[in-house]
Amino acid sequence: MLSGNLQTMYYAISRETLPEEDNYPFQREMVGLSDGGKTSIDWVCCPEVDNVFTTKTPILVILPGLTGDRYAEYLKVVIDEACKRRIKCVVLNHRGCGHTPLTTRM
Repeated sequence: MLSGNLQTMYYAISRETLPEEDNYPFQREMVGLSDGGKTSIDWVCCPEVDNVFTTKTPILVILPGLTGDRYAEYLKVVIDEACKRRIKCVVLNHRGCGHTPLTTRM
């Protein structure tokens, strides 16, 4: 069974091959929630996948840790590996994370 612990270990091991910068740009969608709050969904723009994207292309939905977002270092490794395998990635940012404005009270 895969877990966040395995992702953390994989990141620690592959850290030496981590790209210096974010290799893949994102296309952001803002989502309004029923309580007036907002969250954002970031679709990874990966030429290896986007050029051959069909309804059969697998999509990896990435849910970062509690305070994580698409800018988290460990996600770079996951996204890089997924793109190499021609898997479309989308990151769901939590409220107030990933440069998404926090519009509701706690």
